[in-house]
Amino acid sequence: MKRELERLAARGLSATDAYAALRDQLWSAGVGTLVEAGELRAVDLASDRRASFDVWNLRNESITIGGLAISLVALVFFLPAWIKSD
Repeated sequence: MKRELERLAARGLSATDAYAALRDQLWSAGVGTLVEAGELRAVDLASDRRASFDVWNLRNESITIGGLAISLVALVFFLPAWIKSD
């Protein structure tokens, strides 16, 4: 797993690039409010992958960052240390 992050670094990719790739799949943002039945309701816009992403995905899927496929589990375990060194 650590080797995958070393390959990313060798290509000049940073923790920011890794975060951006994950964010595209798992993002969620408040986009405003609306009035419904006389009450204000928050409106959120979210990736359709966000609701279906779970531990299975983490262990078995990879994500492409700068043209290089890297396992999600490698990012979860090593990204925090990588961010500190970035």
